[in-house]
Amino acid sequence: MKSPKVKQSRTKKTDGKDRSIAPVIAEKKQYKSIDEILGFTKSKYKTNVEAEYENSLARLNTYDLQNECLRVELHPLTERDTMVKRLMKEFRKYTNSLRAPDEGVKPTVDEEKMKRALDIIKARMSVI
Repeated sequence: MKSPKVKQSRTKKTDGKDRSIAPVIAEKKQYKSIDEILGFTKSKYKTNVEAEYENSLARLNTYDLQNECLRVELHPLTERDTMVKRLMKEFRKYTNSLRAPDEGVKPTVDEEKMKRALDIIKARMSVI
């Protein structure tokens, strides 16, 4: 004798989203400068101009320079000149990473290898 079939209840799967909340339409952000549009506002140096940053470092005393080193994640030292040099070096690294590579640089192409490759491709295309 066969056992009676057990009716399985359907379970609902969930992904954890609260579907009762209507989607909120975000307001358009009003930008104040071209730097904000390009995304330069989250700089840890508060500026992207080297002369401005160098002038701001010149106005700081040794204690403030040590705090600046800590803020930009450098090890603070007791020598003022060394700290300024290291901060400027890190600032240049940061600003150089934001710049796009030069458009004028072209990859070198070996003409002979290029012709051989095209000949091989043409030969295989004619077989098909």
